[in-house]
Amino acid sequence: MELMEPISLDTIANELHLEAMASPSKRAARTVQGGTGHALRQTVIALCAGTDLSDHEGPDEATLQVLKGRVRITRPQSDTLAETVVDMGEILLVPRTFHGLRAVNDAVILLTVSMAEAADNARPPAAESRPLTSTPQTPLSTPQEPPSGVA
Repeated sequence: MELMEPISLDTIANELHLEAMASPSKRAARTVQGGTGHALRQTVIALCAGTDLSDHEGPDEATLQVLKGRVRITRPQSDTLAETVVDMGEILLVPRTFHGLRAVNDAVILLTVSMAEAADNARPPAAESRPLTSTPQTPLSTPQEPPSGVA
């Protein structure tokens, strides 16, 4: 059984911000949950103002939550470049298409990525599988009628 231990995103954000400021790349990251063999991965990423995450293909499903600062997401759209600014406290569904990210000012984000396909491929087959039944079940919250003749 896994112990439930809270993680302070504020503490991690502050640590990574300091690491990013000292780094030649002006960014730092740490996976805080999940990863290989898991269905979910959560990574905190700190970026100094003006730092880019170069254009890349989006994952199947991901969200980006800005913990500190402001970022700009860009993606090609026909002959123009569409952009969305995401502020502290906001969350955005990451485009599944080619896109980039730029820190408008010093920023820290929480990137949550669905790794379901990778986890399914890494997971051994279940030792026992039971077929699903199509027998309808009565919800517990549905009031039941008394049998005929019962008051």
